[in-house]
Amino acid sequence: MEDPSLKKVRKESRKTFGLTGSIGTGKTTVADIFEELGAVIIDVDQVTREVIAPGTFAFNQVVESFGSQILTKEGKLDRKKLGSIIFSSPEKKRLLDNITHPKIWERVIDKVDKILKNNSNQVVLVDTPLLYETKSESFFNKIIVVYVPLEIQIKRLMNRDSLTFDEALKRINNQISIERKKEMADYVIDNSGTIYDTKKEVYKIFKILERLVKRIP
Repeated sequence: MEDPSLKKVRKESRKTFGLTGSIGTGKTTVADIFEELGAVIIDVDQVTREVIAPGTFAFNQVVESFGSQILTKEGKLDRKKLGSIIFSSPEKKRLLDNITHPKIWERVIDKVDKILKNNSNQVVLVDTPLLYETKSESFFNKIIVVYVPLEIQIKRLMNRDSLTFDEALKRINNQISIERKKEMADYVIDNSGTIYDTKKEVYKIFKILERLVKRIP
């Protein structure tokens, strides 16, 4: 089911492209390359931090709904505590999503609007880690998935976060599989080779997006 907070933004999404992947696939590296080529990257994780910063409407709603135990000593949201709550309760996760998602996408839309008003042919990529998991597909004209095979994904995650094989696999299995995301994508960037190989693939897709935005009214 589509995230209802996205229904109102479909018409404004025609020149917006989604960038996603799975944990350990190297999406940040790919986003950096796109940015070097001239794309503007909107980081949904950063937008989320802005939306739930202390003193905001969403922050106050989250604290009211989940209690003061989710706050740090400094009065900020303890993301680990909140994460453990929503991980163990689908109802709590839906509650958090209902509070934060509309505000997150309103802010993303505002950022996209400002960018495109300044340059209507600008390539705008919204870096969305859980794009498919949050049913956000309708927001984007095209979706790009950063891909590596599962065995590389596990190895990278083990090395990056000092995890055991089982721990890494458990984190990966909390998301839709990268093979399924690859099937659903409009474009796929294979990030399992050298950085030179990845740069070539990113360049090719960037040029496609440049041509595409010029054709969209």
